[in-house]
Amino acid sequence: MASSDIQLTITHSKASYTFTLSQSSTLDDLQTLIETRFSVPRSAQKVVFKGGVRIPPSPTTPSETFLASLLPSTSSQPADQPYKAVLIGASSASLLAQSSLESERQRKHSAFEYHQSKPQYKVRNTSVGQIDETEQYKFYELKPFGPEVPQLDKREAMLKRLSEDPAVRDVMKRHKFVVGTLTELHPHADSHLLGLNRNAGQEICLRLLTNALDGTRSYLDVRRVLLHELTHNVWSPHDDNFKTLNSQLNREVTEYEAANGLRSISDQMPAWEPTHTEEEEAARNGRTLAEAETGADKKRERMQFGLEDEIDFRREKMREAAERRLRDK
Repeated sequence: MASSDIQLTITHSKASYTFTLSQSSTLDDLQTLIETRFSVPRSAQKVVFKGGVRIPPSPTTPSETFLASLLPSTSSQPADQPYKAVLIGASSASLLAQSSLESERQRKHSAFEYHQSKPQYKVRNTSVGQIDETEQYKFYELKPFGPEVPQLDKREAMLKRLSEDPAVRDVMKRHKFVVGTLTELHPHADSHLLGLNRNAGQEICLRLLTNALDGTRSYLDVRRVLLHELTHNVWSPHDDNFKTLNSQLNREVTEYEAANGLRSISDQMPAWEPTHTEEEEAARNGRTLAEAETGADKKRERMQFGLEDEIDFRREKMREAAERRLRDK
């Protein structure tokens, strides 16, 4: 090493490295070495010395500027000691992860905007004469997506079954719930959203299709999400009031079905609660967003088939028969 060479010891994320550069080295030379050693792109690099001196001093500093002219004053710098500085800047991998998270947040926000942009429907009573007062507590319109979304027949059937479910209708009458439109969430625009209640019952949207779009989700799972969204007719935030009412609705559904021979009261399922967002889960476990999504998909798939095929197959058949008997009374 020549006596006139420049030595820089730079620390980044608990790792330190000493660079040796000539007096003719430029800002571009230093940034190239930093990017190679620490994987921090030059656009994100900020080298900070004691006393507040920074390299580069501004984003517009020409890359051909001599490095020696950017260093702190040599009056307080021992000749045989390297300059010491800290590198501030995210690595390329971190920037990519942040970009993925931001894209995911934007996608979810776009999903909400998509449903907020849909036309609003007002519930009107157009009947003539006296009617049963309890009949007004219902879903006034079913609105699935068209044939451009797969499984139209199954989606229509599930919305109809939910709207006519005797236990759900009983809960709506008890609590005087009115819903203008029962519709669904678009499978591509809302892949991490299971339910949405707009304007306290003006419209409830449910995610009906599986992730693979090859069929509908478990009916009982979708119905639990529906009860969760009906709770939003009364309480908007997920506070203790919300959780109490949500649990009460699930308990009343179980009691109604037990009283009408649809299932044992011991079969009560817990109220559905939304989980942490995918990015929070990935951050807690130190995984990439793609890894977290893959794991969540597999878990949901196991839960779906375990619940629907192993536990509820016979119960579903008995329920359907009992529902038909109740409607035919």
